Amino acid sequence: MEHRNGRIHFSVDQPWLKDPVCLQPLTDVQVMWDALTVAHLFKPNSKVWNENFIHYVFDPGTASQILQTPLLTSVRTDKAVWRHEKIGLYYVCSAYRDILNNNDIMLQHRVEGHWNAIWKLKLPQKIKNFMWHICRNCLPTRVRLLAKGVDCPNICDICNEYDEDGKHLFFECSKSIGKWQRLSFWHYI
Repeated sequence: MEHRNGRIHFSVDQPWLKDPVCLQPLTDVQVMWDALTVAHLFKPNSKVWNENFIHYVFDPGTASQILQTPLLTSVRTDKAVWRHEKIGLYYVCSAYRDILNNNDIMLQHRVEGHWNAIWKLKLPQKIKNFMWHICRNCLPTRVRLLAKGVDCPNICDICNEYDEDGKHLFFECSKSIGKWQRLSFWHYI
């Protein structure tokens, strides 16, 4: 993206279309590809797509997508917008969300569930954080420590009967269930 004459000029190799793929030329335009901007796709001194040039440079699907992009006469100056927010402003949280949703490495570690339900609860943040760690099985239970190479027994230290993982420790251990019942919380679990 560069500024010229008070306008922002987007390079055609940036994802500026609704479909966020970067464009590739179909023809010998490759020689001047780096210098080509979206402004070059307009007829000279106008705000109208140069259909012949667009069909010459791009494949039919991409050309169609470009030509379907409206050119509003009411918009006098171009501006960069963040496509992951309705108002077009960049926020770190929306970039983070996009990375989580579109990064193959992150997707393989993703755990299905309605995790936002935890964050929307009207509870102190540290309680929500703790609940999230329990549900994601991220607490340093004996089973998790063993999986990380820590030399320790795997048996629950409270009941000495079953493997100590988060599910057992908080919801299956007979002594934990007794504590939940005394607090009158067991029927909520």
